[in-house]
Amino acid sequence: MDITGSFKTKSLFADFIQEMGLQNLLEKPGCFGDDECLTIILPTNDAIDHMANDLAWYSLDDYQKHSFIHGHIIQRGITTGQSSVRVTTREWTKLGQQMNFIDIGFGTGVEYTTLFAKQQFGFSTIADSTSLYFVNNAKIVTPDVMASNGIIQIVNQVLYTPYISSPFMEFLQKQGNLGISKELWYLLLQEPKYAPYPAQHIYSTIFVVNDSGWSSLPIIQLNRLRKNITLLASVLSYHYCPNQLIYREWISVKPNMNIYTGFPNRPQSATSIQLSELNPAQLYKSSGDSIIISSGNTEAKLEDKSFIIQKAIVHIIQKPLAFIFETREEILNRINSNLLSSCQSDTICKNILTSSTDITIFSPNAQAMQNFNKLSTSEKAIYLKYLFLPMKLYQAEMTLNRRIPIEKLEDAIRFKIIDQSTFIEARLPNQGYVASRIINANQVATNGIIHTIDAVPGLPYETVQQYVARIPDFNLYYNTGFVQSMTIGEPYTFLVPTNQAMTSMNNDNEVGRKLLTDKLRKDFVFRRNTFPLDLIIQDLDIRKVYYVSTANYAFTREQLRLDISSKNSDEGELHTNHIELCS
Repeated sequence: MDITGSFKTKSLFADFIQEMGLQNLLEKPGCFGDDECLTIILPTNDAIDHMANDLAWYSLDDYQKHSFIHGHIIQRGITTGQSSVRVTTREWTKLGQQMNFIDIGFGTGVEYTTLFAKQQFGFSTIADSTSLYFVNNAKIVTPDVMASNGIIQIVNQVLYTPYISSPFMEFLQKQGNLGISKELWYLLLQEPKYAPYPAQHIYSTIFVVNDSGWSSLPIIQLNRLRKNITLLASVLSYHYCPNQLIYREWISVKPNMNIYTGFPNRPQSATSIQLSELNPAQLYKSSGDSIIISSGNTEAKLEDKSFIIQKAIVHIIQKPLAFIFETREEILNRINSNLLSSCQSDTICKNILTSSTDITIFSPNAQAMQNFNKLSTSEKAIYLKYLFLPMKLYQAEMTLNRRIPIEKLEDAIRFKIIDQSTFIEARLPNQGYVASRIINANQVATNGIIHTIDAVPGLPYETVQQYVARIPDFNLYYNTGFVQSMTIGEPYTFLVPTNQAMTSMNNDNEVGRKLLTDKLRKDFVFRRNTFPLDLIIQDLDIRKVYYVSTANYAFTREQLRLDISSKNSDEGELHTNHIELCS
């Protein structure tokens, strides 16, 4: 069977081949004598559909269409001895020209030659004990489909590189939102020492700041870069990854990659570059599925689209890296002078603020500060301990299992990820957690880091009823009206059932639905999961059994037995056993 007969289903790529009259190329004999084996890099239909707008197949001229098709066919220069061979995944990074890229977890790369296209590289990695193979950014999803005249490697991305012939500076010129970056890189080019870097003697990955990112800087600081080439070179070096091709799609299999930035001493030769002369950096996927570059003690978010250009990959980012010019006091004075003044008026907070170590500041937004300003001086002192921490804490370090102590309370602060947002949950002694959401993370200062949040950690700002009403997963429970009715005899602790639990109860025709449709019985059941006291589960001892009166106790002397199986974890278990005592 030849390659065309190996297409198991209707293939859009095969349609392109037929439209251009190239099917004879794929049907000819091969893999013996003087004929070459063909290796087809076949994009899935989903991959082609995903690229439909960028590819715009029917707007391409014949040369562009031929170039696109042949860019997916490895048929030249792949030989072993006198015989042409299929490029199998087993030998994926052994055939072709060895590139000796810096290994960032995907090998050092090999280049495969095609008739028209350039820069088709093979990479491999291991994730979850499974070997994975890539052509540039395209992962092989169905490997080694054999045919009599070659082999097919089915991939999840289209190898379409319309900017492949554009040098770096020409690419910047063509983009409408990279004018300031073009200006700054051009200024760097005027210095002979730095001219070789954008000249692209070696392959590289470059993180380029868009115009809005540069414009967010104070004009005086942007002008500092324009006038000081040494400073400009220092900043741009943290945006430049020499002898590395870093594809954004690789994040899907390695959510955290160690990469390297810097201007090497001898940029004309890839083999002369030493890791010791570069700066470690990271590319990682955030909790909200954004891709983040961390370099020079700063972070920036990648825009949704990257570009493969001549001998480089360009990622557009939303703010500059490694350009830190404000102290923590200057940033805080700019975004929340009220909080700065409160800290300077408190002895303990002022000592942290004026210390020589890096600190983390959680800065409430204007609405949250209204609640903070209502507090007395002594109350403010308590919450300032939660807003000013003697450590440097990036958002990426706010993991689910991390706990931060405040004085003797070991689990005073914890973190959660909900709907792609990071929340700080804080509690005071003998109180429950109150969450605040990070709305502007990683504002890096020369001596610390600031995160803007939408509430004061640990300071309650809503009732139980308001809290239950705004959580989508509690809608069915809230709609029963029970929690709204529990206003006499407060405080109460509620064990709130999720929508899934409520649906399961309603689906039980024999008992559950009957209870939900009878208000007296429904309220009795819900009162069984409600306690007329502040029950702080985090403070209970997992070695003990507790008997807790329910909201039915006044009528039936009902109690629940509570067994706490775990604490200090994102999801613990609370076992309850019903005990009803009647007179």
